[in-house]
Amino acid sequence: MRISVWDETRGCFKEALETPGFGPEANALALSMGLVTQAQAQRIALKFRKIEHGKFQSLASRGEFEYGFA
Repeated sequence: MRISVWDETRGCFKEALETPGFGPEANALALSMGLVTQAQAQRIALKFRKIEHGKFQSLASRGEFEYGFA
């Protein structure tokens, strides 16, 4: 059995295995370190427009820039 924190249906990393909500830390880190595909990055990037965590927004912005998003 494969356990993953990536939620394919929602297009983002979960906060934790037992917590299905959007995990801003995990998603910002994945973007900034180039750990996701271009398609996954696009899905994640859309979610960051809906949160107000400044430090995660900065990390996500850096990652979005790396993936070529304006």
